Amino acid sequence: MTPPPASATTSESDAQREWDAFVWSVEPGSYMQLSAWARVKAANGWSAWRPEVRGPDGRVGAQVLLRRPRPLPWAFAYAPRGPLADAWTVGTVDAFTDVLRVGPPRGMGRISHIRVEPEIERDGPLDPDGAIRRALGAAGWRPAPPVQPEATRLIDLRADEGALWADLRKKWRQYVNKARATGVTVREGEGDRLADFYRIYRETARRAGFLIRTEAAYRDIWEAFRPAGLARLLLALAPDGEPQAALFLIRCGTRVVAPYGGMPAAGAESRAHYLLKWA
Repeated sequence: MTPPPASATTSESDAQREWDAFVWSVEPGSYMQLSAWARVKAANGWSAWRPEVRGPDGRVGAQVLLRRPRPLPWAFAYAPRGPLADAWTVGTVDAFTDVLRVGPPRGMGRISHIRVEPEIERDGPLDPDGAIRRALGAAGWRPAPPVQPEATRLIDLRADEGALWADLRKKWRQYVNKARATGVTVREGEGDRLADFYRIYRETARRAGFLIRTEAAYRDIWEAFRPAGLARLLLALAPDGEPQAALFLIRCGTRVVAPYGGMPAAGAESRAHYLLKWA
């Protein structure tokens, strides 16, 4: 589990550990619902509120991040990849919505609105025939533009390596073998390689046209998740040691997520990123 910050009181530490255990156990859980993510966002002025309900239909709750831009008298509230639930039913949706309407504890101020983004596949197992979407609508929730990516590719890694290799497209296997043949190797990095990661990520963002944060922001994420072994940095290196691709991985429960990564032009030529993702 992700350790609480050293400055937390015993009761705060226990509450964070208990919350993280819940997030870890739920399928799907998200690293953005772990207390470590709240510590990352605290540097930018966000505070964490964890409303939840436990009842006959199960437990439902969310780590809600609050931020009050000055000089406004109220805060914005956002639950990335939340809420989470033991079971999604009309009952859990209604109960959780009622708790949110009460609002956060005194001292956290008023909120203007709450945005939630539960990771529920449209018409999937958790939303059969749109049942949960209808329940959310009936409880007063309204659709809004997404903040997090709308699509997630899930890869089941429980098969043995041979089966996973056979499941790759023929062209991708060729690319992996090409990278190996040209001497590309994959190595795990520590915090001293974050600058290499960021240089690659920045070049990728510039080429692909998406926005990224400062290097310090990714270092904050690393320092929040790495002590508990929940973050990994993988680099694909050319024979001369030059990084040609990078992946920043974060784990929560049974899932390892690759939220950040990229490759320079040289990595595209050597197909280093194919070997990196296979590794």
